[in-house]
Amino acid sequence: MHRLASLCTILALAAAPAFSQSFPEIDALREAFLAKNVETVLAHLPSSLNEALSQLPAPDRVEIEQQFLIAERLKREGVQITLPDGGAVLAVVEPKQGEAAEAKQIVLDKRISDGYESVLWLSVRDQQEEGSRQALQISLRFEDGAWRVYELRLAGSGEAIDLDGAKFIEKLHPSRVGANEASAIGTLRTYNTANVTYAATYPDIGYPPNLNVLGTEGTEETTSDHSGLVDTTLSSPPYEKAGYRFTYERTGALNYTIVGRPLEYGVSGRRAFFTDQTGVVRFTEEDRLPTGNDPPLQ
Repeated sequence: MHRLASLCTILALAAAPAFSQSFPEIDALREAFLAKNVETVLAHLPSSLNEALSQLPAPDRVEIEQQFLIAERLKREGVQITLPDGGAVLAVVEPKQGEAAEAKQIVLDKRISDGYESVLWLSVRDQQEEGSRQALQISLRFEDGAWRVYELRLAGSGEAIDLDGAKFIEKLHPSRVGANEASAIGTLRTYNTANVTYAATYPDIGYPPNLNVLGTEGTEETTSDHSGLVDTTLSSPPYEKAGYRFTYERTGALNYTIVGRPLEYGVSGRRAFFTDQTGVVRFTEEDRLPTGNDPPLQ
């Protein structure tokens, strides 16, 4: 997140072209990253990212979208930005009072564009050290009537942030992914406990034939068809909870498997989980069906 904030800060400061001519993609950067409202920023981010954001629960979406208001956050933190009138220097960044950091200059070094795709090279230079610089490459695309930023890349290191996809959300909001994964692990353990209880209560059946029988019909009376061992969410199709979908298969009276996979890999979760009658929960970080051969949780 610190690297992402640094890159976005550079974008927020690139508010004026270094050449006499004004270029539309640079105007788009100015409008997006110096914006005071989220709608303006989203208009200059990839359509695919907008779509991924629209599918999130409202509290998560609002929390992530507020992170795009870079200039507003800088102002609140006391950072001062000076925009020179013309010339090669786009901006001078003064750290907030009390910090020992040097002022930085933001310079637009080069622009390549065919009218539909554009690449801009910015450099960040220490104001007092002429030879010290860090270069950032910004790629934009003209899409749906607007210039949109889809990649940020630190020149030399190869480190890049791809905004043109749902995985970018994970970088902004990893806590939600971690919470979903923890919930999925808890759900598998709930199923394991329920299955053991069911088999002990109905030994003629063994492990439950499906997840539906673990639920209840809303009455206190329990049967082998409605054992009341888990809540309705876990006993009703599509067996989804906290960004994960769960699949159960009984492979014999005393054998079963349960799999939990993210509804959207990399967004609702980074790991898929597996458990069986042993009670051991296993996982994989690959976007595939987990198996009993995957490593157990530590």
